[in-house]
Amino acid sequence: MAFNIDLHTHSFFSGDGISSPEDLIAAARAKGLHGLAITDHNTCDAVNYLLQKGLMRLDGLPVDDFLVLPGVEVTTADGHLLCIGAELPYLKGKPAREVCDIIHQRGGLAIPPHPYDLFRAGIRF
Repeated sequence: MAFNIDLHTHSFFSGDGISSPEDLIAAARAKGLHGLAITDHNTCDAVNYLLQKGLMRLDGLPVDDFLVLPGVEVTTADGHLLCIGAELPYLKGKPAREVCDIIHQRGGLAIPPHPYDLFRAGIRF
């Protein structure tokens, strides 16, 4: 079975989003997605909020047939880098390769979210 999941979203817990985590989930469901990762900038506050509300689980299982993955968008010294599926310490300003290594050591997936935008937040590897 194929899953359609948005791996790059922002809530009002970060400067780039205006929606609540619940509104992000509702919008994703309305679009027919099976899940999303909330990847706020340098904070996991939305993840902690959803865990407290019972709207996501850390064991990777969906809640009410909708999967919410833990994530964060780290502002590295070299640009932005998504971390999906792993808890991280505060890493803002660290080198991107070091952040990638930490993400992988913790079992997460590292994704450059702006691969073609080298003027703002893209990373050259």
